[in-house]
Amino acid sequence: MIICDLDYTIVNVNTTYDFLCYFYPVRYKILSILLRPLVLITNIIKIDIYKKVLTILCLKGKIKINLEIIANNYINFLIKNKAINNELLHVINNYKGKKILLSASLEILVNCFLKMGFDYAISSKMYYQKDKFKNFSDLYGKKHILIEELSKKFKNIIVIDDSPESEFFLLQNGVTILSPEEAIIFIG
Repeated sequence: MIICDLDYTIVNVNTTYDFLCYFYPVRYKILSILLRPLVLITNIIKIDIYKKVLTILCLKGKIKINLEIIANNYINFLIKNKAINNELLHVINNYKGKKILLSASLEILVNCFLKMGFDYAISSKMYYQKDKFKNFSDLYGKKHILIEELSKKFKNIIVIDDSPESEFFLLQNGVTILSPEEAIIFIG
């Protein structure tokens, strides 16, 4: 089984921030400057409060179907602008086994990548009220919990991540951690 990250692994950007900038360039620019001090809090409490507040302020009340359409357009924009790591995607697509995309990015973005050869996508779940965006539960700093659970059920898990959580390296039961470059060499 391969478990692969999205940001700076499959794509060369942080998809959540890049999507917010793509969707609302002026609002994103202003809010990202005003909210920048929240980044310091993230480092202390291990919760990405900056991402949480910025995302909610940019997307709150937006209609789900419209967000999905814009997300699809955004992913096509990434593909067109060669922001995709095609070499790694080729390696993953040739792998004989389950392929899971595990990312703290927003689910509307991560789900767009299922068609690129992944069997499952696990991401930051978005919540809607009457089809309008309300909130999301962020996977930031929690991916190791999911990998640990999967390692109890599957042998030989390869995790491909550009910036693995420190807890990844404490995992046992046949979990191998590789950077995207290492994955291309060792799996490809």
